[in-house]
Amino acid sequence: MIQVFELHGPESTPYESAQEAERIASTHRDYEQIALTRLGSDALGPAQLEYTYQSKSDGHRRILDRRFAAPNGTMYAVLVIGPSGDGAEAREVHQAAVDTFCPTGYCTAS
Repeated sequence: MIQVFELHGPESTPYESAQEAERIASTHRDYEQIALTRLGSDALGPAQLEYTYQSKSDGHRRILDRRFAAPNGTMYAVLVIGPSGDGAEAREVHQAAVDTFCPTGYCTAS
């Protein structure tokens, strides 16, 4: 599953938003953080969170969550949620989703 949404939380940077997402996700059963990484050197640079957890309805899940700010300051999240088994395939799908998401004429891959 792919989810794309605008962020409206009180956090002022993608990394702060990813930290808050990690705090919330850590309450899930069998939560395990794989990575929480800054992908840029400036405050509004992208951040990525990757983790696994046990879903009651869907089994063991892997989530890849990229948070970034468009040039106008609006922050977005692009998530891929799937089975925890094949991380490489999930990363490929996630990267394709990130590369092709273009809010208001701004593409993350450009």
